[in-house]
Amino acid sequence: MYRWDPSGKLEVVVPETELADPNGLCFAADYKTLYVISTGKGPGDTGPGGTRSIYAFDVNGTRLSGKRVFTDMKVDGVQCGPDGMRADNFGNLWCSSSAPLGYAGVLVFTPDAS
Repeated sequence: MYRWDPSGKLEVVVPETELADPNGLCFAADYKTLYVISTGKGPGDTGPGGTRSIYAFDVNGTRLSGKRVFTDMKVDGVQCGPDGMRADNFGNLWCSSSAPLGYAGVLVFTPDAS
């Protein structure tokens, strides 16, 4: 993941070796947490692909720390595929889910990922 500095400088914030295939970024409403989706292996990917999980990072100014798995995107043992997401003012995370019938659609996670 990259960050554009207002001066025009491009810097790596999270390298691919730390979080594979980042796709989908979302700040919590208070901007203290950044959620990042690690997508699965896609067409043309030569690497192992991501974990199909959502990670959370603590935001400290322009730096990130405290990487942790927010959710592994498994519901009833079924692996769902996260895509787009949005945080609401209550700290809930709304995420689209590509999965078998009955698990596809939108999943909503509370701030503690339950």
